Amino acid sequence: MHELFANHWLFKGLPLDSKELIYGKGALIELGAGDLIIEQTEPNGVLFLVLAGELRIAHPDAPEGGSGLTIGVVGSGGLLGDYSFIDGLPASATVTAQEKSLLHGIGHDILHGILDSDPSITVVIYRNLLEHYVARLRSVGAELESFLLLKMQ
Repeated sequence: MHELFANHWLFKGLPLDSKELIYGKGALIELGAGDLIIEQTEPNGVLFLVLAGELRIAHPDAPEGGSGLTIGVVGSGGLLGDYSFIDGLPASATVTAQEKSLLHGIGHDILHGILDSDPSITVVIYRNLLEHYVARLRSVGAELESFLLLKMQ
């Protein structure tokens, strides 16, 4: 098992055998610079953990030199496809590798099957996702507050 997978925040608190189970049901994916991994508005049935490299998250409909508006960059330890994993909707952004990258991908259906069969894994993974999302919301809230305060001056 890849070390970054074993130590990923999504699996914090899971026993090693549960991590090995999830790892074994997925696959390693190697990408080259410019390779597309997720396309906005297309169905995405895979959860990706970024083990190495850097990927660009963009809204291609927005003009920015023809490649869209960059809304984020995800590096080692990042997670992709999590929104679709939770809500089953098509991808909300396009993701391409900015450099050679290594990901671990596991199908949403496969991971949901594991979660359905073992509630103890489910509790840990969803708790970790929730903690991650709350931290992101707090960060965005602080940025928005700073932006609004600057606008009022």
